[in-house]
Amino acid sequence: MKTFNFYLYWVIALALITVSACKKDDDDPANYISIFDKNYTLSKGYISDYIENANSTYNYRVFLMTDSLDYNLVSGGLIGKGTVIFMEINTSSPGGITSGTYNYSDTGNAFTFKAEIGLETAFTGGGGGMLVIIAGGSIDIVVDGQETEFILDLTTNNNKKVTGRFKGNLTEI
Repeated sequence: MKTFNFYLYWVIALALITVSACKKDDDDPANYISIFDKNYTLSKGYISDYIENANSTYNYRVFLMTDSLDYNLVSGGLIGKGTVIFMEINTSSPGGITSGTYNYSDTGNAFTFKAEIGLETAFTGGGGGMLVIIAGGSIDIVVDGQETEFILDLTTNNNKKVTGRFKGNLTEI
């Protein structure tokens, strides 16, 4: 009986170590946006070259979108039907977006942003979708080489919560 208990304890210990080791994979959530109690998987991101603001800050336009959408380089617009968050990120650097917390504001000051969400919108073929206006919140941005991470904690103009995350490379448009 003592041998059985000894082996049982080792099996339990090994199982707990395995579960604990696998937990690290779960700590890194997928790329998503959550709005109106529904999650959408964000699979790609695009960034435009900056526009210099009158106050000597730099406005970068970022699109994070579902797999069913794409950016058409010829027409300069989105094609397909899906969900996209469009953000105007204002920073102090002409060299790109910098890491930090960006707060909602329409002032164009450094470390501010404005955003809209095209929810289940048909950009080609017409029909359907909803435009959601972001009226508050913050975006934490971490730039690590070519990879950029966005952590979204936003509020819509009708006081609904929007959360999300995107971590990946942004394609320049």
